[in-house]
Amino acid sequence: MIFLLILSLFFFWLIYREISTPQELNSIDKGYIAVMLSFALLSGVPVMNEWRFERFLSAKATILAEGYPTDVSCASVFESVYKKLGLLGTGDPSTGKIVLHYPTCNNLREYLDKPWNASEKAITSLHVFTHEAMHVRGELNEAKADCQAIQRDIYAAKLLGVREDIVAEETALAYYNGPYKNHSYFSEECAKGKVLDEDLSGSIW
Repeated sequence: MIFLLILSLFFFWLIYREISTPQELNSIDKGYIAVMLSFALLSGVPVMNEWRFERFLSAKATILAEGYPTDVSCASVFESVYKKLGLLGTGDPSTGKIVLHYPTCNNLREYLDKPWNASEKAITSLHVFTHEAMHVRGELNEAKADCQAIQRDIYAAKLLGVREDIVAEETALAYYNGPYKNHSYFSEECAKGKVLDEDLSGSIW
């Protein structure tokens, strides 16, 4: 995304250089400016869309973290591989910073586009988002944070715009009854009436 931003700024600079000359613009100059403007917008629109998506996620994660200021960013392919190979996301309670890795962000977009027909990866990405918000909220223990997220996945889905209650519930249950059972963070205590049950309104049990 940084490359696209630089590219967009470069095209805008070319336009500025062209229109700042004292000579009158002819038809060729105007055509050149139109082409450069098209390139600038094509490069810049994805950057703006990414920025808006990250701000949207940040606002919702702040709510999940019970008001703790949260900053969500989507990592690039390079960052995902170089910094935290194999992880889906990270959350830092000391800074409020959540980094969702490249596949996670893409899968979360897929989930928000079609929550009623989401793949397992898309459903998992919603849970990762909720899980990292629990870390920002202050829980450092992975198993506890995961169970806290399990109990808030329905709420998180609704916060992110899933309007149908049944879809949000089915999404949360699909993760709880599927990927969660085979995850290293799985705990038998994460169930109704067990130690990790917070007795929350709107939980999946």
